[in-house]
Amino acid sequence: CCGRSRFLSRYRTERTTSKLEIPPEAIGTILAESRVRNFRSEEEVRLKKSAYFVIAACLAALIPATLFGNEALLKALEKGETEAVIQILKENPQMLTADLGTGMPSLHYAVYYGNETVADYVMKNGANLNAKDQRNLTPVWFSVSGGRPAMLKKLIALGAALKVQNPAGDNLLFRAVNGGNIEVISILLGNGFTVDMKTSWGGTPAIYAARMGNI
Repeated sequence: CCGRSRFLSRYRTERTTSKLEIPPEAIGTILAESRVRNFRSEEEVRLKKSAYFVIAACLAALIPATLFGNEALLKALEKGETEAVIQILKENPQMLTADLGTGMPSLHYAVYYGNETVADYVMKNGANLNAKDQRNLTPVWFSVSGGRPAMLKKLIALGAALKVQNPAGDNLLFRAVNGGNIEVISILLGNGFTVDMKTSWGGTPAIYAARMGNI
């Protein structure tokens, strides 16, 4: 028993006090391997960064160049900054008729916000009076949905087609009734629309008005 205790005590002492001895010739090999591992790690980082840059460049190439300027144009239209809008369009003529990233070209926005100066400029420079957006809606629809009687009169005088329907089958009069703009409704009633028009499900302008609380 005592012999075993002395053995264990000696073993623990030797284990804790002994030092790991590395042959001198092995030190160079260990350092070389360490440098190789560090180089490989750094090379992997460089390759990953290069891959990220390549991916970013490819994505940028797929995004239309005008997309980054669309936000500024839309904000200027919304705020009624006519000079800023026209300047942007002059610098980026492709924006005159292109989809601004929302399914609508610039003429539709100009009409919706009631900006006649911008609308005139856009049409003068190639925009189609009856151009359709992503939902097959023309500028005249947005003069009604935006509640812009002056713009509606202008588009009608220019020859805008009034047979427009949204995906739900509503025509301009139904949209006007939904909006509750009496002046817009009166203009449409004076241009071929009647109060007894019906939708595919039998709805009338009066039903729409009652539903929207506009009676």
